[in-house]
Amino acid sequence: QQRLQESLALALQGGFHEHAARVYTNVGEHAVVFKDFARAETFITEGIRFDTEHDLDAWTHYLTGWLAQLRFEQGRYDQAQQIAQQVLSIDRLTSVMRLPALTVLARLQVRRGEAQGVRRLEEALALAQPTGESQRIVPVLCGLCEAAWQLGDDSACLAALRWAEGLPGARVN
Repeated sequence: QQRLQESLALALQGGFHEHAARVYTNVGEHAVVFKDFARAETFITEGIRFDTEHDLDAWTHYLTGWLAQLRFEQGRYDQAQQIAQQVLSIDRLTSVMRLPALTVLARLQVRRGEAQGVRRLEEALALAQPTGESQRIVPVLCGLCEAAWQLGDDSACLAALRWAEGLPGARVN
């Protein structure tokens, strides 16, 4: 953590905006995943402010999707939905910029019993899979497992878990 703080300080002092945006994003995302909500709140809100001030739209939209994820993890579903929909309403986002918001919206819809949730998760998986990156694929697979569990479809849940086993960095005990 100290090295990331140093990296951020150097990037800000040197005017290396993309590097600063990367630190804000990486720390914010990591904090959400590991449920360090106070740290996530700080880095995500500061990062969005920084990205907006420096016209770093790609970073802004991606990080805003992670703000939706933070609200989802906090159980603040209405806010999560509003933020996710705001991101998804923007034209011409890349797949990576869309994924956090799309995954949150789909998982919310699944939890609320809305039929389009599974379709949105399948859309998210189609965007995530070509990246080959666990950080993008696993949240979608978790959503698919949850949807399958709600429907009582053990085989679909097991299939998603087996898929996750084959991802880079997966450990099977």
